[in-house]
Amino acid sequence: MPLSKKIPIIIFAIVTGALSLLGSANFFMQRSNILDFHADKALDMATSFAIILNGDSVESALKNGEKNSEWGKWKNMADEMLSQNELTYLYVMAKPQDDSIKYYISATDRDGTIGFLESEHLEEFDDVFLNVYKTGKRSKYAILFESQKYGWLVSAYAPVKNSNGEVVAAVGADIDMLEVKREINLYGAVIFGMSAILGFLVFFISVRLMRKNLIEPLNSLVYAAKNFSLLNKSFDDLNFNYSVEFKELADTLKDMEHKINKAVKKSFTDSLSKLHNRDFFRISVND
Repeated sequence: MPLSKKIPIIIFAIVTGALSLLGSANFFMQRSNILDFHADKALDMATSFAIILNGDSVESALKNGEKNSEWGKWKNMADEMLSQNELTYLYVMAKPQDDSIKYYISATDRDGTIGFLESEHLEEFDDVFLNVYKTGKRSKYAILFESQKYGWLVSAYAPVKNSNGEVVAAVGADIDMLEVKREINLYGAVIFGMSAILGFLVFFISVRLMRKNLIEPLNSLVYAAKNFSLLNKSFDDLNFNYSVEFKELADTLKDMEHKINKAVKKSFTDSLSKLHNRDFFRISVND
């Protein structure tokens, strides 16, 4: 493959690869920032609601299996907090038992309600949520995941503790990320599209510059070399003033050409002199 075709392909591969890497890095960084932002928001909501609850009262209601006097007030607060902060789910869960877990309070912006002490299978909850009961520390799940039942979510959790500091329940806050996911994917498509366009422009400009500053001078040198003949100034017409390197190379070739021509002329002249002297000697002898 000639250099004029090989170099553009190499440039295109390098530019496209570099821009693709930069675009991918930017996409995943922005994606991570967006997920962290929503997860932090969910964590603040879960923590705020956990602070409002009275752990001893929640523990008593869960043990007795009956709503306490504060349940209605807290349920209304959960509904209000959910609607004002664009949450999808806000709930309080009892400690897991066997393979299920029970709701104390549940608020959602979707159709359907989850009642007091209604059970949910543990498979619907991630390990981050379950670790809240073990560690007693709040946590967030800033990774976009899809629940078959609840959709694309980011979640955060905060413990509810009694007066002895024991975890008796956990507050969970979920934010639906389906629309955000679509926006992230659209952003990614735009980034990669812009990278492709920019890559093509850089490739086009690079090829133009390369042809002007490399390929065309090389072709001129090749043409001059192919048409080089003795006593013919084939390199004198080369003009590479716009390129220091090629001008220096052309000047070197011109100098070489002049030396060759000079040497040829001298050799030719010497040969004529010898022939002339030999003929003159013969004529003198004959005389």
